Amino acid sequence: MSCPTIVRNPQANNVVHCLLIVLSFALFACDLHSPHGKNSNKSSLVGEWKNTYMKVTMESFRNSDSTKIIEVDESNWEEKLKAKTVRTFFREDGTYNSEHRDLNDSIFYNPAGKWRIEGDSLYMTDTFPEKGISYTYWLQVNDSIAEFRGLEDFDQDGNIDDQYIGRQRRQRN
Repeated sequence: MSCPTIVRNPQANNVVHCLLIVLSFALFACDLHSPHGKNSNKSSLVGEWKNTYMKVTMESFRNSDSTKIIEVDESNWEEKLKAKTVRTFFREDGTYNSEHRDLNDSIFYNPAGKWRIEGDSLYMTDTFPEKGISYTYWLQVNDSIAEFRGLEDFDQDGNIDDQYIGRQRRQRN
């Protein structure tokens, strides 16, 4: 009894190979351009996160004609902000806290509250130290990196008009 012979068609293999490559690129491109990406799932944010990048553009710094930009990453965070990078803990029960530590590793600010995801938006509402301060961010989570974009009152001038971009890396336990 002889084994069946598999006849390979090099042209058919090339077509299949090309189709697989095109399909792979298409899926990758769709994921990059999808407003929901991998972030519409609450579990994608649960865990400990550490800031790696922040840029805040304050067009009317403290209600003046001046624009102020703060931009930091892991390489200059401590030098420019005189603090450690922020660690945020998102819990499954919809609560969070963000530890702000000084250069001696002591917590000097630790806001806490409730969070939820709806579509591509993250809603956070502080319950401590002040009740009711709310933030809304466009959120994208890809594997271990989360990007947040939104408006805040970073310069504390009473206007929510400061553009915030932040990136955080998931911490492994």
